[in-house]
Amino acid sequence: NKVFPQPILTVNIAIMASHMYGSFAKWYLAKLKSSPFITNVSSGFVLLSTGDVLAQSIESSNWEMSYENSVVGDDETATACREFLKAEQNIIESGFVAEDEEWTFFTDSVISPHVLSTSGSSVFGALQSPLEYGKGQLSNWNAFRTGTMASWVFFNVPFFVGLYKVYDRFLPKKTPAGVVARVALSFACSIPVNAVFYAYGTTVHHTKDWYTEQQRHRQRDENSHVPYRLDSLCEKILTKIETELPTTIKTSGAFWIPSNLFTFSVMPSHMQPVSLMFFSFFWNCYLSMSQHRNAKEVGNHEG
Repeated sequence: NKVFPQPILTVNIAIMASHMYGSFAKWYLAKLKSSPFITNVSSGFVLLSTGDVLAQSIESSNWEMSYENSVVGDDETATACREFLKAEQNIIESGFVAEDEEWTFFTDSVISPHVLSTSGSSVFGALQSPLEYGKGQLSNWNAFRTGTMASWVFFNVPFFVGLYKVYDRFLPKKTPAGVVARVALSFACSIPVNAVFYAYGTTVHHTKDWYTEQQRHRQRDENSHVPYRLDSLCEKILTKIETELPTTIKTSGAFWIPSNLFTFSVMPSHMQPVSLMFFSFFWNCYLSMSQHRNAKEVGNHEG
């Protein structure tokens, strides 16, 4: 077999990637022209879904780090965890796994199955096969949450695609005044849109919790009924908006103002929805984490 020098191999890979990107871009632009609505919604659905998956992965990694950093106390459990970590490291270095009573005690009683299934970079994950690790990640994936986030695309994409059409009709293209007006209007529109997003997410999860509670009661009594508390839902929505929206507005300005400057200054009109979806991938990751953090604190206001 002929072995190519590293620089030549790198150049060949870059050329192949460039050709693939060019072919995909031509195909995607053709789809945008022939079926703009379906193409934009489909693209948004995929990117927003993967953004939420990324958010869940980040949250899982942060949970692992918080857990491992918390094992610094002097209590009995912390001491046991530290001893377990040392034992694992010795086992990894020695190249074998001992199956004795102490190992069973630590894995079953001290370290939760959640940690063992979600750890990838820690010493816990080092003892897992890739298949076991993948199964653990899949088992902890919240598909309902991803579906909820992805469904937001049916409001978000049509709204901004329509807004961009208004820009093309009433605002001058590629002039400094036109670009500034587009960026400012996009930021102003994002404030109520983000408020609606938090209301939407809170409503969906409140409804899911109500349905779950209803099913629980009906297992005990078929005639039981759990009322859908609109007062509690309104309180949750207001609390969520008051808690998250001010920070989201600041983050949105720091993220979207430079992003939209690039989009409106550099990207052609027919490619602006693509640019929006690209940046929305990262923005959706942020929104997903902000929508789902402090859930317990928000839920406590239900009373």
